[in-house]
Amino acid sequence: MNIITFNINSFSKDLPQMTFDFMFILNQRKFIFEIYDFVINKEDEKYKNFLKEIEEIKENSNLKDMERSNTWHYDYVSGD
Repeated sequence: MNIITFNINSFSKDLPQMTFDFMFILNQRKFIFEIYDFVINKEDEKYKNFLKEIEEIKENSNLKDMERSNTWHYDYVSGD
């Protein structure tokens, strides 16, 4: 099994953190793209454009949302 992970943080802009995981497991390939949306100003145009571009990529690909369960950090998210 091989895994390659990229983590993109936008420290200078209020944009979501992104991770990309490429996995090679016994002749199978998987790709996981995660967005951690800790953005404070959800009305910012840069943020709205980012979400729009992500949605366009999703619509023009065979990517799909995965079912997920709560993880350790959900207890620390305020929901605001």
